Amino acid sequence: MASEIRVNTINNRSGLGTISINDSGASFSGVVTATSFTGNLTGNVTSSSTSTFTNGLNVTGGNVGIGTDNPSTSLHLLGPNTAARGQLSVAGSAGAGARVSLYQGSTFIGHISGDTTNGIFHSTESTYPIIFAPSGSEKARVTSGGNVQIANGNLVFSTAGTGIDFSANSNAGGATSELLDDYEEGTWTPQVTQGVTSPTYTIQGGGYVKIGSLVYASFDIIMSGGTPNSSQLRFGNFPFSAAASAKLTFGAGVISYGSMLDRSTLQNLNLHMSWNGVTYIEVFNGTTAVNGNSSGANLGSGNRIIATISYRTDS
Repeated sequence: MASEIRVNTINNRSGLGTISINDSGASFSGVVTATSFTGNLTGNVTSSSTSTFTNGLNVTGGNVGIGTDNPSTSLHLLGPNTAARGQLSVAGSAGAGARVSLYQGSTFIGHISGDTTNGIFHSTESTYPIIFAPSGSEKARVTSGGNVQIANGNLVFSTAGTGIDFSANSNAGGATSELLDDYEEGTWTPQVTQGVTSPTYTIQGGGYVKIGSLVYASFDIIMSGGTPNSSQLRFGNFPFSAAASAKLTFGAGVISYGSMLDRSTLQNLNLHMSWNGVTYIEVFNGTTAVNGNSSGANLGSGNRIIATISYRTDS
């Protein structure tokens, strides 16, 4: 036969007293305030009321579920429905920020913290790295010395104007930027864009490397036909246009092989790229521009040129 005690009101009194509830079917409603609670507390809080444990709530066994009555981990947090995410809020006092502390047993090993100005992942281990491993395999790590290492992945800058910042290093007085924001390498198709009418080719090969705003380009042309004319000789279709400012460009290059140019009359040959967006280079003989057939001898009997040039670009 079941028995029961019903109490409408329990008033404060001097001295100590204990109310023990051993029935697993006991239920509470309204606001529950407990200065001391031992034993097991199971069931669901279904009302909008608040339960307060002034000395803290310590769970020494089992799992705690929020949003679920079947927790599968020490703290299992679910949203109110399958379409909503659970949200764990960790708030600090005003000006102190918030922190989630990480322990291995009783040993503090690090924390994740944040405030209105910074977000920090901090490890107390002086020799171990912080590892990022999406899908279970390491993609990047930050070493204890502060270096970023990429493993089995790429460091991607998806927003223009972002890159690797070297501003912590010393610099020359005239430095205007210490941001490395681009690297690229590839191929391009060189052409004779002036000095030869209707040029045709056996080979048009070109390669380039772009580091930041500096372009290093090489090319190899073998012509199979075309008629020299009196225009200034130009090689064009470079992969990037020259920078707009003359202070940053005036690219220069060298000819490593040039049988299409008559070396018996042309000495001190060099390649020059102007500025303000051009995509071609011009051939100079010392300080004089080389024209297609200005003396009938500027273009030789050969048909090949191999050259390299470096210049600046705004691209």
